[in-house]
Amino acid sequence: TDEKLHHPSVDKLWKQLAENGDLYIKKYEGFYCEGCEAFKTQKELVEEHRKEILDSIHYAKRIQNTLLANQSFIDENLPQNFVIFQPKDIVSGDFYWYKHFDRYTLLACVDCTGHGVPGAFMSTLGSLLMDKVANDQQRAGDLEN
Repeated sequence: TDEKLHHPSVDKLWKQLAENGDLYIKKYEGFYCEGCEAFKTQKELVEEHRKEILDSIHYAKRIQNTLLANQSFIDENLPQNFVIFQPKDIVSGDFYWYKHFDRYTLLACVDCTGHGVPGAFMSTLGSLLMDKVANDQQRAGDLEN
């Protein structure tokens, strides 16, 4: 505290801690983590952040994979097909999209700008917009003409 009223009490506390051997004066290196109440080296902090980021990107990959067309759905209407999908990074800016209607089958191979997380964000938007446009067109009857 910076209030002079508290100084005598604080001085007394520190003196008592020192007399009892309860003060540990050492040279600590690194950073103090309040959440885990421990000192961490810069390398440990970087590794922890790296793991958190990679865990997040791997989860984003799971989300992105759920937006890709299911191979069994494609096989039902296009029996002689194949899909090669090999992202450059963990997540991808590229995607394939498939939608089947009564009389029409729509298939798209899309290359969004960018790779990695920005590209994956764009591919997610692209996939969802393709669904919306196709569904809107079907409801309007435009796919029948």
